[in-house]
Amino acid sequence: PDNLNQILVAYNDSRGSAATPGNISGASYSTDGGTTFTRITAASGQSPFAGTEGDPVALYHKPTQTWLTVWLDTACGGQGLGGYKTTTPAVAASWTHFCVFNESSADRESGWADNTVGHTHFGRLYISWNDFAVGSGALFVTYSDNVGVTWHAPVLVSTPGLIRDVQITGDSANGNLYLAGMDGGGGGFPHNEHNTQYRP
Repeated sequence: PDNLNQILVAYNDSRGSAATPGNISGASYSTDGGTTFTRITAASGQSPFAGTEGDPVALYHKPTQTWLTVWLDTACGGQGLGGYKTTTPAVAASWTHFCVFNESSADRESGWADNTVGHTHFGRLYISWNDFAVGSGALFVTYSDNVGVTWHAPVLVSTPGLIRDVQITGDSANGNLYLAGMDGGGGGFPHNEHNTQYRP
């Protein structure tokens, strides 16, 4: 963010494992550069991310000073990708829900926000993930140019075998996009793992 004292950390949080709807996602917020953190807690005693199943992504959208989280989300197709966003992260009631992609077999998502002023896609949000309804867990990417209101149709990156989504990122110099993955050789032990990288 523009204020380096502000830090948002998202994580799996088992305190909501018995909640209805389920909620195993959490976040903490710091206003002093990480010296102290406050766990974001709704009136229910849970996090404000109801219906989510962990696997956190936390992003900051510089043009609108909006904080976003993306999780495995039961409200987005059963086990799709969804999230919550706000401009006041410490206020639990301010987080509002959105869906990235509706499906039942999403997993291992990651994200990146292009926050470099002057880039062609300044403010674009990217999400990558494995979709286990396609092949052995096809690797996909999507993006939003309106702070998560709508998302581009998923772009297929790789289908042969399972390439585990590791991290999508970009460089601040020119906004080039990179997606790191890992080929586990079909799983099982022993096996050789190969790191892969994709670029549009």
